[in-house]
Amino acid sequence: AGCVRADSTGVFCTDSMPIILNSILSESDMAMEGRAGLLVENSVFQPYLQNVTIAHNKTRGIWRVGGALPEIHNSIVYHNGGEALFGFSADEAAWYSCIEDANSVNYNINVDPQFAYFDPNNVRLSPASLCLNASNPYLDYTSQLDMDGNPRVYGAAPDMGAYELIWV
Repeated sequence: AGCVRADSTGVFCTDSMPIILNSILSESDMAMEGRAGLLVENSVFQPYLQNVTIAHNKTRGIWRVGGALPEIHNSIVYHNGGEALFGFSADEAAWYSCIEDANSVNYNINVDPQFAYFDPNNVRLSPASLCLNASNPYLDYTSQLDMDGNPRVYGAAPDMGAYELIWV
């Protein structure tokens, strides 16, 4: 039971409860596990993802095989080789997130997040992205930092995904 980083950058969790904050799961190549960004199998308790960017994976973004439904907040699951979510839907598990093929419920959006660079290793948002200042303003972001070490809130609300766009 537990989570492991498999082959490349993908994460495989079995019989566990992953908590993933302010992170990037990109370019997985988990040949034995389907090459999804995150594969969650038989979660004992509800997996929790907040301000996570899951993009440019070989197949699915998040793959759930049995167990508890994940809880996803302020995240981006876009530009993967297969379904954004498999084994569940954004309608039942995501809030304030940008998810490919999501319906417009729970403050989710289904629009290209407009990454600033055409580089799967750089998933920062462009100044034109609808994911900017679009996260849940009511969650606690105290002491949380983005992937660059910046405070999680810069503006009216945090940006979706792993990075805050800091205007200089």
